[in-house]
Amino acid sequence: MASDGEELSETTPLLPREEEKSENETFETGNWMLDALLRPGSSVSRGTLSFLNKVFYLLFSSIMFLMWLTEFGNIHTYVFMFLAMGLYFSVRFFVTELQKAKAEGTLGGDQEDEDERLRAQEQEEMRRRLEQEEEVRRREQEQMQMMDAESRKER
Repeated sequence: MASDGEELSETTPLLPREEEKSENETFETGNWMLDALLRPGSSVSRGTLSFLNKVFYLLFSSIMFLMWLTEFGNIHTYVFMFLAMGLYFSVRFFVTELQKAKAEGTLGGDQEDEDERLRAQEQEEMRRRLEQEEEVRRREQEQMQMMDAESRKER
């Protein structure tokens, strides 16, 4: 495999690394669309939703064309249209609910956000416990001082 007496070592890469690829190479291979769609948070972007709507409209148009070709007599085209409509409405429902959750701030977010929220809760709970323990110690000290004062009066 190595030419001109060049030896392959364990550190010589046989395939180019992913980070060595330029943007043009990614664009040329066609992975740019897949990369854009699989990027976190891209599923609810305007461009993705617009593209998805256009794809569904093309699907509905092609099914209607097939219905017209079969003179609206083939049950399979009706079933296919029903399934496509179910898919379309379920995707739209999911996207709407996802957008509502993001707007309300009830969406979980990253694991780091969840970890930070848990840490803040633990710190708040620890602070409350320390305050309660301090209050108990203060009361016990006051009681001890009162008992000492009473015992001194009795003497």
